[in-house]
Amino acid sequence: MANPQKENGHIQIATQIYEAFCKIRINGEARQVLDFIIRKTYGFHKKEDKIALSQFCLGTGLRKPTICKALNKLKSMKLIIQIDNGDINIYRFNKDFDTWEALPKKITLPKKRMSITQKGNASLPKKGHTIDNTTKDTITKDISEQSSQDISRFIKLFEKVNPSYEKFYGNKTQRGAADRLIKKYGFEKAAGMVKYLPIINTDKYAKGKSITPLQLEDNLALIINHYNQKKNNKPKVAIIS
Repeated sequence: MANPQKENGHIQIATQIYEAFCKIRINGEARQVLDFIIRKTYGFHKKEDKIALSQFCLGTGLRKPTICKALNKLKSMKLIIQIDNGDINIYRFNKDFDTWEALPKKITLPKKRMSITQKGNASLPKKGHTIDNTTKDTITKDISEQSSQDISRFIKLFEKVNPSYEKFYGNKTQRGAADRLIKKYGFEKAAGMVKYLPIINTDKYAKGKSITPLQLEDNLALIINHYNQKKNNKPKVAIIS
């Protein structure tokens, strides 16, 4: 159970800023990205910082296209300031809330009414698809976003066995292997396999050493066999004659 304590670190933000947050609507992904920018700046007592897209992916669990869309939205709302700096841009939270611009609210159009003819028959709308495509697309998007977040969380687990694990975030081959493992075994079981890698990788005689999601997928049978042998290898009782 999580038990955060202020003594373990906290971010100082003026009360007026939080009051301003209560009066402006920021959609989910944009708010995640904004919070990460505040964490990387105010969280380290800085006004601005260089933040790579890979850091956004790691910190939020979102995909790069989603992060870019969220950044553009935050800039249009004047909540952040982006300074182009070559490969890695500099980001700053705009604390002048008087300059913030809220996005226009979505307009809900009234439903069409059926007209009654002189014969008393209702003029019914033409038949269309019975499935709400908008709802279907939304569900598909939510599933895709959740899958992407699980893959990012899964890749983060390789930090203990591969210092270059961040390269996997943008590698389709490694992300594909991670996705297949999660779908086949479930996130928790797949995560347990990664957590076992430090044990097998330090075993001098073990087969199946792995430091990438693809290697884990390819060597899975050897890793499971190693785990079962260790699990069933009870200590021998010394016989004193």
